[in-house]
Amino acid sequence: MNLKDHLSAETLDLFLADELSDEVRSLSALHLSYCPICRDQKNALNLNLAAERMWREFDAAAVRETHIEENIFRDFWLDKISDEKFLNQLSHHCIACRDCRSKREQVRLKIRKEQLQVGAWVRLLAALATQKRRRRLLYVAVSLVGLFLLIKFWPIRQTPAPHAVKNDATHAPLVAPAPVAPDSNSSSPPKPEVPNSPKPSQKAIRRVPEPRELLAQVQEVDLTSAGDVAEYREPDSNTRTTVFTIVALRSGPTRLRILLPVHSRRGVYDVSIRDSAFLAQLVSAKSESSNGVNISALIDLRELKADDYILRITRRDPTTGHEYIGDYNIRIIDSKSTAP
Repeated sequence: MNLKDHLSAETLDLFLADELSDEVRSLSALHLSYCPICRDQKNALNLNLAAERMWREFDAAAVRETHIEENIFRDFWLDKISDEKFLNQLSHHCIACRDCRSKREQVRLKIRKEQLQVGAWVRLLAALATQKRRRRLLYVAVSLVGLFLLIKFWPIRQTPAPHAVKNDATHAPLVAPAPVAPDSNSSSPPKPEVPNSPKPSQKAIRRVPEPRELLAQVQEVDLTSAGDVAEYREPDSNTRTTVFTIVALRSGPTRLRILLPVHSRRGVYDVSIRDSAFLAQLVSAKSESSNGVNISALIDLRELKADDYILRITRRDPTTGHEYIGDYNIRIIDSKSTAP
């Protein structure tokens, strides 16, 4: 057995079942003592085995618990249940009962579909209201233009010019004397200067602001499509896994909306970005979920280059410490690379 190679799933299964020889078990334990990748894979496999064993024991039990009604799950997802003890009983029952766990997920999807339909109706009504407002503005603009044209081209009564004043002796109209050319030798007062007519003020040229980096909208990472627990894959493995793409902002932190797996619970979650080779933590953020469905994390990705990473989700448990949710493959790209 080569200590440099990662332990296979079959070896980990035999290790957990205590079916390895003493020599191979000692070498496997030594490898697990310094390899975080195999240790996390062993913990995930142990968790799956424990869950399957619990489900088998629950199915084999003679006394069955009463299944939970759909309206209770509806109140659960809408945060209408405030009894903490009842919420814990509900969560424990759903962990053991497959039917209620499936029903809870169906109710969540139904509520989400209803919310999307309500949002579509709200957007439609807002668009109709905007169109009505535009029609009113159009009517007002047409009325103002008509009023302006009416005032501009309305016929104005002309007042007659005043008659010329005649001289009493000749009854001839008074004519202004002709200007006499001044003598070149005689000094004449300087002619008054005609003030310059005011120049039309030039309109200030409107400066077009320089384009800035567009802030990305809240990016959604749906972990429900990746299964209950994400499995680690070797870089050269041919197995296709779910890879989530995240656009990293360079002007500030990036906001993520993460949809948690179906078995998640309420509480405080830690979100961290780790190196894909050694799972070393690079950046992290803390978030709180009030319903166990999603969390919103504001994480700073400005120092990370565009590459493949691991997204690790854990939950803070007051009794057991950190509850491992899973590792998920992500690909971080620069926001400039998404521009057309």
